[in-house]
Parts: sequence; structure tokens; C-alpha cells
Amino acid sequence: MSSKEKKNHHWWPVGLQARYWADKKGYVSWITPDGIVRKKKAKNRKIAYKRHGHTISFSDEWKHTFEDDFSIDGEVHRIIEGVKEFDPLGTKIRDFRAIFRKIISGQASSKDFCAYYRIKPDLHRDLLLLILSLLIRSPANRDQYEQYPSIAGLPRNTEIGKANMVQEFRFAKKRITEGPLAGQFFVFLNSPKGRFVFGDGALDWISREFSYGVPNGRALISLTPHLCIYFCTPRLMCSSINCASLVAPTWLVKEINSITMACSRQNLFFLGKPPRLTKAYMCGQYLELESAEIPAINLLDGISGNQGRNEGVGVGPLNS
Repeated sequence: MSSKEKKNHHWWPVGLQARYWADKKGYVSWITPDGIVRKKKAKNRKIAYKRHGHTISFSDEWKHTFEDDFSIDGEVHRIIEGVKEFDPLGTKIRDFRAIFRKIISGQASSKDFCAYYRIKPDLHRDLLLLILSLLIRSPANRDQYEQYPSIAGLPRNTEIGKANMVQEFRFAKKRITEGPLAGQFFVFLNSPKGRFVFGDGALDWISREFSYGVPNGRALISLTPHLCIYFCTPRLMCSSINCASLVAPTWLVKEINSITMACSRQNLFFLGKPPRLTKAYMCGQYLELESAEIPAINLLDGISGNQGRNEGVGVGPLNS
């Protein structure tokens, strides 16, 4: 290992932090479960990182660095700009007319408030790879990977955790870059006024599925304070569309933030006014939703055609 090699490895790309989550003075803010607000300058690169987090070291002689595996970090701005091209319904006057007619007729559904598109393969793969990179190297998933030795009655191990993490990411990366894209759907949630939060954990019922057969599951993650992505794998979907874009109402932003809080343990990043903390986040534990049968997920599944796939994992109710 070269002495000049970077030792601070970020689990949240600096490019995302600095351009989208920093305030006008360049500070990125986060709040801990006990309600303490902290902030640091984004340009100092001292936020959301783990020292030697992408270096496996079992001895002084044997070290392996896999920081380059996360090269997708260099594409975050291009990816986000690409997603922004998919305008949500409501940006044009004719959109309001169509929505108003549906409401008056009493036949409006969640799908009527979305604009549908077909995302091109290159952006599809890059966006999905970025999402998986954020999920797999998150502190929440690292915590799980480090506990794998307990299956054999051994104590948790940081180095084994990193080995498991990079293996999972390489499996996922291969499937995303080389595998088929059929049966995959994105929902782009835009929030011009309300703001999403980003945590050290997220709704992730998908990352481990890329290691086996055909991926099957869901993920929900905020890329910016005004853009959240829902990804799922519907059993049946129209071949001509694979993404939807909508303006998220206030209640949906709050519900999504509650989900993020439930899945996070000690770092909840925000822009502007600190969010109101939920009981789940104040527990200071990585929780998992018991079921997908909650209003936000039901609405997003209705938009994507993912109904009937409400399998959940773990425990950890959403308590406001």
C-alpha cells in the first residue's frame, strides 16, 4: 500500500455532499438520535467516511484496496442531471387540465399524477449501480456484513465485513453492467419544497438479491434533498415504460423520511431546518420494516405495478 494512497474512504460520495446537501456557507448538517445537530464543511472531505473503509488488511504484509470499485462516484452529477430530464407531471398547463378532469370524474388514481417514460439503458445501468453502491457500502449494511462470522459462533470482524461488502458489490456490478434490464422500474420522487433526508441506512430489500439469479425486491434512497428514488422489480410491467416521475406531496415526503429514519442509526443528514425525529430513529439502532404494507410503499407500488409483492423483512415499526 502506497503511503500516498487515500486512507479516508467515503460511504457517501463527496460530490453528492458538496453540491446538493451543503448549505450556502458550504456546511453539511446532520442530527444524531439524541437530537444534537452537527455540521462540517463539505470541502474538508471529513463527512460520512470510514478510515481504511475500503482496504482489507489481515496483516502488515497483506493488504488489498478496492476504493476504485466505486468509480461510479465520479458520475453522480451526470446521473442526477439525466434523471432531472424526466419532468414530473404538473410542469405544464395541460398536465393540470388532465389531472383536474380525472379528479372531477372521480376516477383519479396514483398513476394519474405521474409522467411515464422509458429510461435509456446506459442511464438505467449507471443509476442502478449508483443506488447499489450507496446501499451496499452504507454503515447499516457494513454492520450486517461484519456479523457474518457469528454464523459459525465467531465474533464480528471488520476485515471480514469489508471482504463480504466488496464481494456483494462486485456481484451486483457484474449483473448490472452485463445482465438484462427487463422487469426493473424506477419512480423518481421530486420535492421542490419539502426536503428528503439521507441516513446511514435505507430501505434495502434488493442489494443481496443481485448475488443470485434474477433480482427481486425494492429499494428507496434519497440522492438529493429534492430527489428520492424508488426502485423495484414488478412481476408484470409494460415493455414501453420503466420509470415514472411525480411531484411528491408533503405527506409522502414525511413518510419517506420516517422510513429512512427507521433504517438509520446515528447519522441523519438534512438541508435547512432539522427534521422532526421519530421514535424509531431515537432508538439508535438499525431497524428494518416489518412489512411493506404502509401508505408510501403501497402508493409507489401502485405507480410501478408492483402490487402483490409486500414481503417484508426484519422488525422495526415506523413510530412517529
